[in-house]
Amino acid sequence: MISQLFNTVYIIELIAFFTACFLLDKKTGVWRLFIPFQFLILCVETAGWYAHFKLNTPIPFVFSFLTIISGVFYIYILSRSKELRAAKLRVWPFVVLFLIFAVADHFWLQELSEYINLTEAFGNVINGGIACYLFIIILKKEEIVNFLADEYFWFANGLLSYCLGTTVVYVFYQTLSKVNLYNNVNTFRAINTSLVVLFYGLL
Repeated sequence: MISQLFNTVYIIELIAFFTACFLLDKKTGVWRLFIPFQFLILCVETAGWYAHFKLNTPIPFVFSFLTIISGVFYIYILSRSKELRAAKLRVWPFVVLFLIFAVADHFWLQELSEYINLTEAFGNVINGGIACYLFIIILKKEEIVNFLADEYFWFANGLLSYCLGTTVVYVFYQTLSKVNLYNNVNTFRAINTSLVVLFYGLL
């Protein structure tokens, strides 16, 4: 049963947490926030596993809470790039809009006992849009850009890939469910795992 906890995604998140602890010192600035953020992810994943497999009581609201925190966190990290700060992009309207949608999704659009997947999809659209805007600014630069040394470029790449992938998965969730029944393969989990690997690999 413990193997259900230590799946591929959890192991990657565990590696990311310890890597962040060792590599992200005070000089890394805003990136150091990934240490408590990754710790929160591990806590939620562990709590979700314990509730589901030990207590036989799924707790989707905990994952919904993590989705809201993640959406706001990624918006904030993107906003700290020098390109978006120079462009004077105001991100607080996106945060407010995201939070309003999350509340509406939780209380009116879906059942209280369900995971707020619509909120995750909406957050993906916002973060994906901001990431694309960052790419446009970088590509319009007249000077030569060293992409290998630009941590925000790689973060935006990973985030955009993850956002696009998970949004498509949720849009075609019903179709994937039918594929699961036909092939007896958890297609959703396989795709999600691949996206998580890609996201952390580009960080």
